[in-house]
Amino acid sequence: MNVSSLFSTFRNNCLYTSFVRHAVKNANPAIAGLGAKKSKGKQESTKITISVETDTHKLVSHVCGSNLMQTGEDIQLRPDSEYPDWLWSINTGPVKKLEDLEPGSKEYLEKLKRINIKKAMMIKSLSKIKQQ
Repeated sequence: MNVSSLFSTFRNNCLYTSFVRHAVKNANPAIAGLGAKKSKGKQESTKITISVETDTHKLVSHVCGSNLMQTGEDIQLRPDSEYPDWLWSINTGPVKKLEDLEPGSKEYLEKLKRINIKKAMMIKSLSKIKQQ
């Protein structure tokens, strides 16, 4: 018996045993007591359904879901003129790139600091890998 046939026999036996091991795990629960064990003293959890507001008038005039208490009402929306002007200039789109920001501004410096911290952490993690 040469080395290659010995290796192929060994490999086939390993594959067979791994197949048998997985087959036993997924076997019928009635066999060998492999089924799910019943919990003692614990109650089964039930799925809680949360009601969703479908009234269109209330959806337009209230902040639905803002009331966390059992009693009370949701916050009613006010006219746009009662809110501060800066609220309407908030960026809700994609994050601005470093090139789009004005150099020297607070946003620019904060973004640059974040980028430098990420680079330093990446270099630090790579140096740990090289040492091993």
